[in-house]
Amino acid sequence: MSIEIPELPDATILLVEVGSTAHGTGLEGGEDHDELGVVVESREEVLGLDPVGRPTVMQRTQPDGVRSGPGDIDRTLHSLRRFVRLAASGNPSILMALWAPVEYATNEGRELQSLGNAFVGRHVIPRYRGYMQSQAMRLLGLRGGGHGRRGGGGREQLIEAHGYDTKYAMHCGVDAVEGSAVADGRVAAAHPRRAGGVASSSAPRGSVL
Repeated sequence: MSIEIPELPDATILLVEVGSTAHGTGLEGGEDHDELGVVVESREEVLGLDPVGRPTVMQRTQPDGVRSGPGDIDRTLHSLRRFVRLAASGNPSILMALWAPVEYATNEGRELQSLGNAFVGRHVIPRYRGYMQSQAMRLLGLRGGGHGRRGGGGREQLIEAHGYDTKYAMHCGVDAVEGSAVADGRVAAAHPRRAGGVASSSAPRGSVL
């Protein structure tokens, strides 16, 4: 049974499509819809005594422990302060949101996306390298597969069909292409659709690595 996701907060300035479908790397007919939003904190949240302010909120059309399927939505809402802080640190998931397909944007949201290149530099390379290495270690079984703990665990259907989790391989390719483009200031071109075929291919794991 699906859960209805609440309306966006009034202070939302940006909502973008992220994840496999945004990259063009999803499995045809088998993907949920991932969204990332940015919300401006209220005066009370910024100036109050709470050191956290507005917390990051995750909203899903499936309850925790149930895997999202086609038509389901997974939405993450960050405060503007947290979003900017993560972007400045070179967080790959946050950086790519600055060039992701827009689902909703105010003038402030569009202005935020226009600042994308201000966050780009070679300082992001270790972050992308770290993401890529962690995915490779999970692909090789050298690290526990943390994917999908909120959504029901691993991707056993891919392992059964191909002998390994091809989505980990796809994520390695995405991180490599995006990291290279970001470091060279070509972020607008970092749309690695060519990595998507790995997720549904029968390529041997060794040839992917």
